[in-house]
Amino acid sequence: AEYLLVAYYNPTMLSIDSFLVQQEYVCAMAFSCCEYFLESYFFPGLKGWAVPTWLGLAGVAFGETFRKGALIQAGHNFTHLISNGSKRQEHQLVTHGVYSVS
Repeated sequence: AEYLLVAYYNPTMLSIDSFLVQQEYVCAMAFSCCEYFLESYFFPGLKGWAVPTWLGLAGVAFGETFRKGALIQAGHNFTHLISNGSKRQEHQLVTHGVYSVS
């Protein structure tokens, strides 16, 4: 979803790096899956707690909504690339929407 948002709001900055699937990400996902299945096997009672599960799901939904909203608010000012210290000519500081909260 994030790749599509970058493609829509900032197509000039879109590249294969916008997928954000690097070795570190794949390792983190693999370890988290291993953790889940090991906990599920050795501590099955931990996976049945409805309240923590729903709180975690609500946290993920809020975080994703907030991040995607921030990306949409930033529009063409958003990029996954880390700046080398120089400002792009078309860049503007975004101070409205989710960026107005500090």
